[in-house]
Amino acid sequence: MIYSAIITILSCSLYLVGSEPPYLANTILEQQNTASGNAPSTDHGGQPPFKYPFSFAHTSNFSGGWARQVTVRALPIAKQMAGVQMRLTMGGVRELHWHTCAEWGYVLSGTCRVTVVDLRGQSYVEDVGEFDIWLFPGGIPHSIQGIGDDGCFFLLVFDDGNFSAYETFLLTDWMRHIPLDILAKNFQVPASTFANIPRDEQYIFAAKLPRELEYERQHAANGTGYSQSPYAYFSSKMTPNITRQGGFVKLIDKDNFPVTTMASAIVTLKPGALRELHWHLNGDEWNYFVKGRARMGVFASGGKARTMNFQEGDVGYVPKDYPHYIENIGDTDVVFVEVFADTHFQDISLAQWLGHTPTRPAYLFNSNLDKQNPSSQFAPKTDAGGQPPFKYPFSFAHTGNYTGGWTRQVTVRDLPVAKQLAGVQMKLIKGGVRELHWHACSEWAFMLSGTCRITAIDIQGNAFVEDVKEDDIWLFPGGIPHSIQGVGDDGCFFLLVFDDGNFNEFETFLLTDWMKHIPVDILAKNFQVPVSTFANLTHDEMYIFASQLPRALEDEKKQAANGTGYVKSPYAYFASSMAPNVTRTGGLVKVVDQRNFPVATMSSAIVTLKPGALRELHWHPNGDEWNYFVKGRARMGVFAAGGKARTMNFEEGDVGYIEKDLPHYIENIGDTDVVFVEVFATPHFHDVSLAQWLAHTPTRLVDEHLHLGEKFLESIPKDERTLRP
Repeated sequence: MIYSAIITILSCSLYLVGSEPPYLANTILEQQNTASGNAPSTDHGGQPPFKYPFSFAHTSNFSGGWARQVTVRALPIAKQMAGVQMRLTMGGVRELHWHTCAEWGYVLSGTCRVTVVDLRGQSYVEDVGEFDIWLFPGGIPHSIQGIGDDGCFFLLVFDDGNFSAYETFLLTDWMRHIPLDILAKNFQVPASTFANIPRDEQYIFAAKLPRELEYERQHAANGTGYSQSPYAYFSSKMTPNITRQGGFVKLIDKDNFPVTTMASAIVTLKPGALRELHWHLNGDEWNYFVKGRARMGVFASGGKARTMNFQEGDVGYVPKDYPHYIENIGDTDVVFVEVFADTHFQDISLAQWLGHTPTRPAYLFNSNLDKQNPSSQFAPKTDAGGQPPFKYPFSFAHTGNYTGGWTRQVTVRDLPVAKQLAGVQMKLIKGGVRELHWHACSEWAFMLSGTCRITAIDIQGNAFVEDVKEDDIWLFPGGIPHSIQGVGDDGCFFLLVFDDGNFNEFETFLLTDWMKHIPVDILAKNFQVPVSTFANLTHDEMYIFASQLPRALEDEKKQAANGTGYVKSPYAYFASSMAPNVTRTGGLVKVVDQRNFPVATMSSAIVTLKPGALRELHWHPNGDEWNYFVKGRARMGVFAAGGKARTMNFEEGDVGYIEKDLPHYIENIGDTDVVFVEVFATPHFHDVSLAQWLAHTPTRLVDEHLHLGEKFLESIPKDERTLRP
């Protein structure tokens, strides 16, 4: 009764605050985060938070300073990187230590003395000041000491989102867990030498100031010498790489800081300026706001978009390939750092993509399944065990129809064994466009019929425009923006394979989907045009749409290349014109990989088998095989460890999947040629054949296994064979 009365009194007191029902909120945070409380109308969907203020993090205090961290445990989206703020007093030492991941450091104020010993035992000692950088690779022992009048304050970023600053390898922690006799034996001194090793945690402790820099350098280098690889970079003194009316950027990566394994950009935006609409195709971005007030908008595939506010001390995180912008919304300069767990800085801007893209921008069906699959109904006696299915017909897949064509996909959700690769069939009518888009994984394509016009730009902004025809191939690496248009009399029909079994064709980054989730004032500022320019932006899904035909190929190549030039590494390979790598009485093979198609991150083989011929018994040691039957009838037998074996029939439009290292064969069981493609999520094609293995193993040893007779084994051809008549 007493409790209920108290609750009633409290409730009444809340309502007495104002005439309206109470609004319980942290008003300071509400004022700092207007983009969350009053989001732009373009925000949409369930995009998770990508911001975490360091002021929310627990601070650990020590005699020599303090530290606090933001990891994936605080910011769940930040899977690839974690950050630490650290303050050292004058003389304060972050004790000698190391960790398994790399450490990128940026001095926010004061001066630090850093020490390192490299793999050759050579020393490095340096003083780094405000806005300078250091990089300590994983496993390299180091220390940091505050030597400025007010010590030093710095930011650390680690290339592991699950990193913990409190679980590093500390010198004193290790030493006190080594038996004294082992220490004595290791250093060849009496055990009493180690009587005063601290038993308490040091971590950050107060200490005397170090000696003069040159003296410490000479002393530390005694015997082995000074490191030839500087671990510090004086970015405070560097000239900006990019200077514009709205600000400037300093880029630090392996090109100008050879020791680094993490790239970074230090960005200054003037009031009202915009870090343009862009994305990073080679890794997640971890950013930190040094000063000023900004807002950041991030877009994800599937129409998800969110805007959040940032100010001094806030951490932001943008996953790989997510397009985003940062705008200065304050009255003073905004300074922030972008950090990447990659050796080189790479980005692609929306303006760059649009500026170098041309301005005008047959069903294979299975029926009567029982007749098609006798190997499932009447399996060979050699089949055994619980080998799962490794076949899925595209005709079983749902077809999405659009004004410009249709598409359907086979992923791990349809074919559970296919964990590493997924496939798509797509048909574009004449003029039909698969709209400008990109995705995180690589796209390998094989033309089944007709002609396509494909466009792309590379990370330097160079343009690529090409027409590809039946039996030709293209490869777009992950993050590279591109488009496809049907330009043949009957449009085009093609196969796409992606190096991610969980890929979803309907959740890619679409240009129009992104544009409609960007505030029009940001678009106007990005392109420096009036807001009215974007009045006719479509708000309907495009995806595959009917369009007018493009201009002549050479005209579009010249127009797209204006300003930056044409790509040096073509994204298309004219496999239709290549000579076969292997020709036998049973057929032929064309192998296309990084050796003849340098841009390729995925390899492939186009195989033709004559009636009765065999793609011999073999396996692939470097990756899973995704195959597609273009024409003909075949059977495929697959063996797995544990005595599991299964045979299945294939024909036009069927997808097959063989896991890495599983031996298999493919036999033509029809009256016409079988043509199929083998695709791998690796840059090079490799296989090992049973005949090759036995032919190059001592014959007596093989005979002891198989009892075939040494004469048989000696008769096996010594050359590598892919096809058997």
